Amino acid sequence: MKQLILILIFSFSTSSMASVILDQGLGLDGMQVGGAYTANPASNSSIYWNPANLVNLRSSQLYLSYSSYIEDLSTITGMFNMNLSKNLAFGIAYLGLQVNALDYRGNVGQSLGAPFNYRNDAYVLGLGYQLIPGLSIGSSYKVFTQKALAEKNYQSIDIACKILLFTGTHIGLVGENIVVVNGTNELYPKYRLGLEQEFFGIKASMDLIYDWLSEHTYTNYGFVFTGLPFVSLKGGMNGYFEKYFLGISLKMDLLSIDYMFSDPELGAVHRFGLGITL
Repeated sequence: MKQLILILIFSFSTSSMASVILDQGLGLDGMQVGGAYTANPASNSSIYWNPANLVNLRSSQLYLSYSSYIEDLSTITGMFNMNLSKNLAFGIAYLGLQVNALDYRGNVGQSLGAPFNYRNDAYVLGLGYQLIPGLSIGSSYKVFTQKALAEKNYQSIDIACKILLFTGTHIGLVGENIVVVNGTNELYPKYRLGLEQEFFGIKASMDLIYDWLSEHTYTNYGFVFTGLPFVSLKGGMNGYFEKYFLGISLKMDLLSIDYMFSDPELGAVHRFGLGITL
């Protein structure tokens, strides 16, 4: 297993781990619906999924999540958002992925060197501005730091738009890495178009994504069932990972608790998140 971890890490490094560290977004709610979350993200994970929607949240939230995907590999997320005025809001976020002191060995148990350490950090600042009721725009500025055999730094800017067509129907547009401040050979654009429709206590969503690096278009599908008090049941299919995701969220006054399950190739993953409305 540890050798497989190293193969994945070095593969990510050569193909720019900085450009994929946020592929599962910030927090849990986006991937609870399989990544079909561009149209109407309902929390401060809008900082990544669609910063134009930050202005529509109307309340501040502090959100933390932690997960340990596989042995010695863990991630932590922190997010905060605030409305500065009726038409302007901002959010800040941090996502860290790290492998600590991985003692890796060969097929017959021989040591392959000193313990391996790997760390990837992402810092995100998002802004959302309401042009007119039902139409908002946004942008996010991202800084990536990658530390393995050497240290690399990348910066990029996303642009976004959020449209409320009519009650229960939302459209979102996001261009990731549209402007690259540095690391131009290792950060690549990604374009997302999202649609969400709500009916009879169910929110059905779909994202169409074009990945410039792989020149591939894929689709994510998700749903949220909100017909139960305090509880939301969620699920989705992600076209990029070709995996399903399941989740449940509990909301109790100012406190929210998220749980997500997925079954990637390296084994089942259980993730937990905690949100506090301020």
